[in-house]
Amino acid sequence: MSQSRSKRIQNISGKKNNNLSLQTRLVIFMLLIALIPLVIIAVRDTIQTQQALTKGAEISLKAGATQTANSLDNFIQNTLSTVSSEAQLADFITYLTVSPTVRTGTVIQARTLDLLENLSKKDSTNIISYALVDTNGNVILDNASDILRNESTEPYFLPVQFSDNPVVSYVTYEEDKTTSITFASAVKNINGGYIGVLRVKYRSAVLQDVITKSIGPSTDTLVLLLDQLSIRLADSQNPELIQKSIVPLNPVDFSIAVNNHRLLNTSPEEQATNYTDFELALDNAVNQPFFQADITPNINGDDTIAVAFLQTQPWVIAYSRPTTIFLADVQRQIRTNIIFVLGTSIVVALIAALIANSLTNPIIALSKVANSISQGDYNARANVKNTDEIGVLALAFNSMTDQLQSILVGLEQRIDERTADLKKSTLELETIAEVARDITIIRDLARCSMYLPT
Repeated sequence: MSQSRSKRIQNISGKKNNNLSLQTRLVIFMLLIALIPLVIIAVRDTIQTQQALTKGAEISLKAGATQTANSLDNFIQNTLSTVSSEAQLADFITYLTVSPTVRTGTVIQARTLDLLENLSKKDSTNIISYALVDTNGNVILDNASDILRNESTEPYFLPVQFSDNPVVSYVTYEEDKTTSITFASAVKNINGGYIGVLRVKYRSAVLQDVITKSIGPSTDTLVLLLDQLSIRLADSQNPELIQKSIVPLNPVDFSIAVNNHRLLNTSPEEQATNYTDFELALDNAVNQPFFQADITPNINGDDTIAVAFLQTQPWVIAYSRPTTIFLADVQRQIRTNIIFVLGTSIVVALIAALIANSLTNPIIALSKVANSISQGDYNARANVKNTDEIGVLALAFNSMTDQLQSILVGLEQRIDERTADLKKSTLELETIAEVARDITIIRDLARCSMYLPT
């Protein structure tokens, strides 16, 4: 019985040793009470900030993409309108109307050539040449070259014959491997008959100039102009990638692009990057014009991209910034929140330790008194300083100790009395025993005397 009891005591003691102290538990509890709401609020604020920044970035990037697309549309539309107006100048109509034998070496040719030269000076940086082309595609007058050729296979020639409006071609490679874009308008006589074409050839770098002016001095913005085959026509930060497709084209598209002089006759891989995620996102850009993908060479991390479509051409503007830039505020807020939570934890831990000490010290003192009593010091008493619950407990404990001491004293007295009674009874028994022995001896002597001779 005593062994099983001792085992239970050891088990209880073992459990107590494995548990945290009351003071520690109070500190942890107060930390949890204080920090859980702070962490929840910090996480909520971080999520809300990230959502707000993402929404702001979406609005900003979409606005930038739309503005850049509008700038390109305006450039293309203004250039087309200008070429359309210039195609109806009297000198061009006159020159194309007269017979070829009359044109050569005449004042009409000199005046027309001078007009073409003056028109090309509007943008001498980007305009390659102004030329008049007859109905068979033969260049009959070009301000930039004396070598006349046939351009009936050029991408602008057939469309301009069957359109009442001026046309713009896609970007093509020239013989010297430079790239150009052509604007053309039909020249008609006074009766409205088609007599030729006014053709203006621009360096394709003009597209790069337009988007560069549109985005301004920003160094973290990347703007791409892509055609329907996802070939870069302009790249604000990586001009060396211009005329490269986002991913290698399939054999059919690549063959068409080469035949149309949109790509060089080399391997598709040499004229492409490998941004598969970006290509897939572009395919779904009509439904999801805002997404994240990697489009920046040699820079780790995704870019956040907004897409806008041009009205004048089947081209796409991809307007992007590194995701880490617009989420930098989120990172700063996370760091601030972490510092705030850590600082709050330290302050709360100190306050909690002080409060826990004030709450547990009376209990610890009471436990020390109880331990002293358990060791036999029945005069130990708890020091009652307060009238709170712990003070009431201490009073009850002292009262219980008084009663226990009173009971123990009574027991000792009763034990002493019984011990005295027992001693008295023992003496009486010893006296009776002695008397009995004396009587026995007397009787024995009497019997012996009866047998003695007289």
